[in-house]
Amino acid sequence: MRLIHSRVAFKNRSTSFNHAKTALCACRKAPSATIGLRQAQPALKPSFCHSACLCFISYRLPMPSDTLRLNKMIFHAYHGYWEEERQVGQRFEVDVELHIDVAQAAGSDNIRDTVDLYKVYQTVERVVTKNTFKLVETLTHAIADTLLQEFHLPQVRVRVRKPNSPVPGISDGIEVEIHRARAAQG
Repeated sequence: MRLIHSRVAFKNRSTSFNHAKTALCACRKAPSATIGLRQAQPALKPSFCHSACLCFISYRLPMPSDTLRLNKMIFHAYHGYWEEERQVGQRFEVDVELHIDVAQAAGSDNIRDTVDLYKVYQTVERVVTKNTFKLVETLTHAIADTLLQEFHLPQVRVRVRKPNSPVPGISDGIEVEIHRARAAQG
């Protein structure tokens, strides 16, 4: 389990502690900590909330230390803000990191005990080529959500690159990277 340390300010003093429980922040659907200093303490929201918040929160995430990666999957798709981009299409490159525990698969040496990377590739291909989005951010989010739902992964990191982005000047293009975790059950 990876631990992210936190500092929370209560009036004029600062307290450091580790969070054992996580909840969902209502404004961004990001984890926030439930802090039980006394029985009736409310849940605090992380500092990136849209609500007024005076705390710096981090939390304990159950993150497997094992990662499966599919790098530089290349697709021709029809995403982009400008109508011409959606009509002509262009190249998109996708990387995915699947945070899973591979101990069972390593022990059994059986593909049924791990994530089928061929199915992951097909899923990413379906999301990228069968949809049309104006923003690369939306495409990246759709890939991450689909992978979390279809493969029941605890966490996923997705990077989408658009090499021929219509950005003025010299550039390799744009890249969006997101990290999503399955919501805590409970």
